[in-house]
Amino acid sequence: MEFKGFEKIGMDTSALIMLSTCPSNLEDFKNRFCSVDRVFYHSAKVHHEIIGVLINTFYFDKNEAKEWWERLVKTLNLNIVYWHKKFKEEIENRVIEANKQVILESGEKKFKIGLPDIKIISCFLNEGVNKVYTLDKGFRNTCIKLGIDVLMLPQEYIKKSEEIRKLNEKFYSEIRKVR
Repeated sequence: MEFKGFEKIGMDTSALIMLSTCPSNLEDFKNRFCSVDRVFYHSAKVHHEIIGVLINTFYFDKNEAKEWWERLVKTLNLNIVYWHKKFKEEIENRVIEANKQVILESGEKKFKIGLPDIKIISCFLNEGVNKVYTLDKGFRNTCIKLGIDVLMLPQEYIKKSEEIRKLNEKFYSEIRKVR
């Protein structure tokens, strides 16, 4: 779907997790950062990744994780972009080269991104996404190198999500003790 005159914004897995783990994060983001001229995108790859993180790291049950994903998609009116083989040579190589430059210039091997992130960034480039939300430093620096602006989520989102993770972990540990 073509959105002319709209600001196209990509949502990386890390940013979507911060919004999906805490209801107040999602509501605040919607109120502060969503507007009629902003269109949000996510890669098809992140759907299962986010549900897996909600289950394995934040201790949501499977149905609850799926419900939270659906709420996130509906609230942000997320548009999906798919990776295609045609990206391999023309766009994917640009992403790989940009990431190599980031590592070389910074001297930080920890900024190396994997194939899933290469595919996500390729999808965003192909779609004409010019801004992205992410918490991953390698992803962020590669996007900047490619001319994609990086937007930051408020720090309190990260703090709230971590608090929820710790509470859920404690609750889950207590349940295991009882069994």
